[in-house]
Amino acid sequence: MADRNRVPNFESERDVTTDHRLPTTFKYTIHGKVQGVGFRWFVARNATRLRVMGYARNLPDGSVEVVAVAPDVAILGEFESLIGRGPEFAQVSGVEKVEFSVDTGIHKTFDIR
Repeated sequence: MADRNRVPNFESERDVTTDHRLPTTFKYTIHGKVQGVGFRWFVARNATRLRVMGYARNLPDGSVEVVAVAPDVAILGEFESLIGRGPEFAQVSGVEKVEFSVDTGIHKTFDIR
């Protein structure tokens, strides 16, 4: 079983600098045992609590895609920590992180797709 207290290293396709005043949008692909374990519901519940907008959806290869629009980098850091662990029965083996360009106005809530 995976160490639930360990936060995985986020693999980023490129180095990004973040303006601390603007909403930050990233797309994450979470690998491991993340489907059929309540992962998307876990992400949505925590996103709502943290006021992160976006969505989570299952991908055909067994991973989960999360698009997150966070109000600031501190909240984004907490959100990343949560998705890096997942719910009790998930086993996250890796997380890919990519800066994502999206009109932040289209995401007013966090949805499960």
